[in-house]
Amino acid sequence: MRKTESKVIGGKTYTCTQLGASQGRAVMVRLARVLGGLSAKDPIVGLLATLNDEDIDYVCKAFAPLSTVELSPGKCPSVVDIFEEHFAGDYTSLFAWLAFCVQVNYGPFLAGLGLKMGELGPQVQANLSSLAQK
Repeated sequence: MRKTESKVIGGKTYTCTQLGASQGRAVMVRLARVLGGLSAKDPIVGLLATLNDEDIDYVCKAFAPLSTVELSPGKCPSVVDIFEEHFAGDYTSLFAWLAFCVQVNYGPFLAGLGLKMGELGPQVQANLSSLAQK
């Protein structure tokens, strides 16, 4: 059974349902190269240095249909339906949402490899905020 989890990011509650096995496997293969670039010293810098536009687009398109965001009480559209407007200019939340989706889908698997994906969301927010202040 697919697991669904929720997390508050940027003051909004996001919900992510796991990908099916076939699509999840395909996304994992794509992410394997990216995750190989993570370093213990600064995983966000490694992640951003390794990602390219095609990777980001592919992963966003995979996770967006299985994610919702609560914009107001009772109003929880699918991320795929509001993606462009919702994340416009808010790349901190975008990357925190992606990290959350990766955690929901691959957290236990990656933990077995020694990667702490659960810490990526706060690290994304902190690192992107510090970059924006420079």
